[in-house]
Amino acid sequence: MTLVEMAMVVALLSIVLALVFQSVSGFQNATAGSEARLRNLDEARVIMAVVTRDLRTATDFCPIDVFTVPGADSNCPVGNNVALPANGVIYVRKATSGTCTGGGNRLGYPISRDDTSYECRKGDVFIRGTLKGRLTVAAENNVVIINDLVYAGGTAGNDILGLIANEYVEIYHPVDGNSNLSDSRNPHPLFTNPTIHAAILALNHSFRVQNHGDGDDLGELSITGAIAQQWRGTVGTGGATSINSGYEKNYVWDPQLAYDSPPHAFDDLDTAFQPKLRAEAKAPPPCATTTPPNTQPCLPA
Repeated sequence: MTLVEMAMVVALLSIVLALVFQSVSGFQNATAGSEARLRNLDEARVIMAVVTRDLRTATDFCPIDVFTVPGADSNCPVGNNVALPANGVIYVRKATSGTCTGGGNRLGYPISRDDTSYECRKGDVFIRGTLKGRLTVAAENNVVIINDLVYAGGTAGNDILGLIANEYVEIYHPVDGNSNLSDSRNPHPLFTNPTIHAAILALNHSFRVQNHGDGDDLGELSITGAIAQQWRGTVGTGGATSINSGYEKNYVWDPQLAYDSPPHAFDDLDTAFQPKLRAEAKAPPPCATTTPPNTQPCLPA
């Protein structure tokens, strides 16, 4: 094999390894104005199985269910501006005991007249606010984003959040028939123009907006991060120039996810390939046509 051939082989292998890395990562590189899909959901499913196992066996994480007494676990502080769990993981599981009374769950969902249904034992997460630090929040059932969810340091900082649901990751959208409802408990009672900073992973279903076909246009759904899902979920209805219900998309890939991930999100991946080195391979220069002959790899003219 000549030096030229070796250089071409190295360049091709670099491209193949880069493609393998993108497939194994399992996240959708969503960019503004683009709806690029995952190229290989089979690899994402391998990651999904490992993610669930890893989160549930992590040490010092915050395991709670819907009947956990607030503050009963030292790893699960309550209130505002609380410290993050030592291991950076909160996992909400289904309840195995306890009595459900009335409709809905103990957090007050659904609100009055809301057509959405919730079960009190399912293990759902309801999340909003500002994150300073590194955190993974996972649910045995659904993750529901009830208001803006942003990084304290902005998208150019070092904060990082992973949202992982066995079933759906959803945008909160209560409705009464074909009318949007407001929830006075939230900073934005009518959840218009949401802003979300997170890497989102729906293991068995989708990322979606609740009741996406009901109510009026709620503006623009802005996400900086990544989305991986089993099936593509719906966030609104309408055409190319207008939205009838739900949201218009504004998805931007978070470049820090190319080299970093939320706590315990991808530890101990049991896959055939894992990245060891990431680098840009440049093509060799053109071969000189003069003498003496080239002593370094080059491309024939």
